[in-house]
Amino acid sequence: RPTDKQENYIKRCVGVPDDTIEVRDGDLYVNGALSPLPPMGQYAYDIASKGYLVKERLKDDLDVNKEEYDNGYRSGRGLALTAEGVERVKQLKNVSSVQRRIKPKGAYNAKDFWPIFPNDSAYDWTEDNFGPVWVPKAGATVQLTLKNLPLYRRAISAYGNNAVEVRGADIFINGAKADSYTFQQDYYWMMGDNRHRSQDARFWGFVPHDHVVGKAGLIWFTKVPYTGIRWK
Repeated sequence: RPTDKQENYIKRCVGVPDDTIEVRDGDLYVNGALSPLPPMGQYAYDIASKGYLVKERLKDDLDVNKEEYDNGYRSGRGLALTAEGVERVKQLKNVSSVQRRIKPKGAYNAKDFWPIFPNDSAYDWTEDNFGPVWVPKAGATVQLTLKNLPLYRRAISAYGNNAVEVRGADIFINGAKADSYTFQQDYYWMMGDNRHRSQDARFWGFVPHDHVVGKAGLIWFTKVPYTGIRWK
């Protein structure tokens, strides 16, 4: 990935400055309140069936193409479905159960690469059980500890242009011992509607205001892997 984190992405802004974000068993909570997934949002599901699902039926009814089926359900990643899609799959005669995938805290261990923000073994978070984490606000001051430094270190160093160093039990910013930091700009929390197929803030953290390019206004077209444009 680009080291400056300035590749163009389109994600939904689910958290604004001074919000507290948490994911519990795959559900997003903002300031303690459930934030419903948009109607076209998807989760990954494990499906128990007698024999394989009919791929043509999946494509006609759910717009699931062969590659998505092979790379999802058959590869063990789960089939990405909307809430409506789940109900349709449940109606298939050869389907015995449909179970949403939920990765518990602690699913990653010390031998793994830590893909989840803040990419530190002190945090046992996963895509489905994450946080709580506070989204920085311009002018707000956070008390710094060795425990919460991994959450805000990139905002302080890369986005705030400061040198951050830990010496023993002490934190230094630009050579001076520091026990707090005042943020110079607002930050945002972005997540994809396809919850289990999304590289988003759960992996790379806060988006600073000066990285926000604009707002998506329409879907120009979408592509199906290997087969071209999804015309419908």
